[in-house]
Amino acid sequence: MERIYCNNCEDDGSEEEEQEEYSKNCTKIFKDIQLKVAAIPGFKKQLDSITQNLSMLTDKYDTLILHEQSKVKIHKLEKTVADVNNEYVYLQKQNTALEQKLHQFEQVSRKHNIEIVGVEQLPGENLTEIVSKIGDIINVSSSNIEWTRRTFASIPQPRHNSRIFG
Repeated sequence: MERIYCNNCEDDGSEEEEQEEYSKNCTKIFKDIQLKVAAIPGFKKQLDSITQNLSMLTDKYDTLILHEQSKVKIHKLEKTVADVNNEYVYLQKQNTALEQKLHQFEQVSRKHNIEIVGVEQLPGENLTEIVSKIGDIINVSSSNIEWTRRTFASIPQPRHNSRIFG
């Protein structure tokens, strides 16, 4: 039986030619695969390099984050120091004002005090009675005396005369 082909479907050749062409195509594909497989170690080196660079960038990023966090902490501490310094200045002014008020109160309270010097101390003396007698002598009423006390003067140190013996 003879085959009849249409114009579009002519038999081009034999089965051997098809086998040969198939073999050439397989060889070509095999060589392409070998080339691509041979390129894998280069890609591995590039991938290792990228991994190493990414690790280094991660470390730098972490350092940068820590640096930024440190800047924030430093800024907060500087603000705290400024606040503490302002509070210190305020408290110093308050202390000075209180010292001045205390001094004024002390001066006002001493306004009604009198100091008498040179009265010899006697055993068993009544100090209020002595002050009343002094008030009578200088024509000052002693009826408003609330309290009296004796203060002890510091004992003067004797002077040493320097003598040069020769």
